Amino acid sequence: MTATTPRRSIGGVQADEPETAELSATSEDAPPEASAGQRPRTRSARTQAVLESAPRPVGLLVVGVHRSGTSALTRTLNLLGATLPEALLGPSVNNPLGHWESERAYELHNALLESIDSRWDDWSAIDPSWFRSPMAERHAHRLAEFLTEEFSDSPLFAIKDPRLCLMAPMWRRAFEMADMDCRAILPLRHPAEVAASLARRNGMPQSKAFLIWLRYQLQAEVSTREMPRCFVNYEDLLTDWRGTLGRVAEALDLGWPRWTLRAQRDIDEFLSPEHRHQVAASVDFRQQPQVPVWVGETYEAVKALSVDLGDHQAMARLDEVRASFDDACKAFWPIMVDQAEAMNADWDRQRHQLKAERGEALREVERLSGAEQALQDRSAEVQRLSGEIAAREDDLNALRSEFEIARAELEQSRVEAENWRGVAVRVAEEIGAKAAEELAAHREEAARLTDRRDAALRELSRLRSEAEQLRRLQAGHAEQAERAASELSVALKRAKAAEKELAVTQKDFKGSKEKRNARIAALEAEQAKSGRALTDLKAQLATLRDEAEALRAAREKLLNSPSWKLTKPVRQLNRLFRGRRD
Repeated sequence: MTATTPRRSIGGVQADEPETAELSATSEDAPPEASAGQRPRTRSARTQAVLESAPRPVGLLVVGVHRSGTSALTRTLNLLGATLPEALLGPSVNNPLGHWESERAYELHNALLESIDSRWDDWSAIDPSWFRSPMAERHAHRLAEFLTEEFSDSPLFAIKDPRLCLMAPMWRRAFEMADMDCRAILPLRHPAEVAASLARRNGMPQSKAFLIWLRYQLQAEVSTREMPRCFVNYEDLLTDWRGTLGRVAEALDLGWPRWTLRAQRDIDEFLSPEHRHQVAASVDFRQQPQVPVWVGETYEAVKALSVDLGDHQAMARLDEVRASFDDACKAFWPIMVDQAEAMNADWDRQRHQLKAERGEALREVERLSGAEQALQDRSAEVQRLSGEIAAREDDLNALRSEFEIARAELEQSRVEAENWRGVAVRVAEEIGAKAAEELAAHREEAARLTDRRDAALRELSRLRSEAEQLRRLQAGHAEQAERAASELSVALKRAKAAEKELAVTQKDFKGSKEKRNARIAALEAEQAKSGRALTDLKAQLATLRDEAEALRAAREKLLNSPSWKLTKPVRQLNRLFRGRRD
């Protein structure tokens, strides 16, 4: 294929992704070359003279197929002291810890392939004459500028991009322009593992993945024959990286700048076989018709070269395979182009359909996002209400606690009230007993004063008995009853007056002893007077008989009345309290 012949991607459109090794890790003590570098851009005259007299920088090109362990090898070289480009490709889904390859070289390679109407997954051959074209020369100048700007101060550096397999002749020219030494390291991995990993990453048929491996491997081998080179088996790198990198240093006449215990520890942590997701057992490609026979032959020949770099028979066999593969591509190119166009059209339809479905999915996502937001708002409201309920429950619990405390206090108060009630009853009983004793004393004292009056009262009782007999005889006379009522009223007044006098007398008894003695003397005088008045009373007896009869009738009626019986306790309490007050 010439520089003017347009080339199309065979087998459909595939996403152009950077190669991501299945091994990837980072070290917290990674050298500064593994990230954005900070090399000085200005140098003193002495430093410039030293640099001009120093050996030329040595660049290690990691020329390997996609998914063949190029990232694992490049990071190992970096940990051993090889500088990496400043701007590295960031993490991706397939390689979340980074690719260890230059973002700028990646963009230059994509622009170069696009300029010749090709892609990373195009397994047809690039015409060797194109690398001698003016366009290739311009691209070589750009690569030389990249080398000078990135690595002019680096004694040893490494560049990794699987597209180097297709662009190695142009890179060799760029190294010449930049006045740097170029040495190649070719990673080798079983093609079945590479094809399975590519199919998994890019969703392509394994048959196409085998063809990509075949094209990349053939071009990498033939393009690096004029360079100092060596092969690195991926499995050997994982199982014995020290021996493998020691052989690399010997084959390329290198000394590793950082062969230290710390670097070895970091590499041991980085190269873990657990990251090797695709493992191919012994595969007989002759039993797999979907795999071109050239794949097995190429793999065996390259393995032979990894043991003996000067194996001319293996290189001759690789030349034969490459020529046959190129002839087949040319012979079937028109058919493959038609098939590719048809497949591209079908994939365009599928892409549009997927785009429409993606839009619908995005709208559904937006709707679900709105629903999720509403749910979150509802959840927030529920949480707020839950908080309020919890606060209310706390308040309720506090009120319950207060209620329990109040109830306990009330119970305690009730118990205390019962206790005080008992105390009051005992005090009342004591007061009543004391009052009874005092009253008995007063009565005894009064008895002495009223002995004579008692005789009169007995006589009065006899008269009342006679009056009762007369009342029964005169019960039917209304007139006599009215008169008796009148007389009873007068008698009651006199009785009240007597009661008042008795109360006054009892009150006087509670005075001082001298007053009581004086009162007793007065009462004795009164008793004497009463004796004198007894004669008068007898004279008045006749008159009192009638009055007594009426009084007896009224008294009997009063004593038998319900109101008198009902008020008996009141009178008793009144007398009791009156006595206590006195």
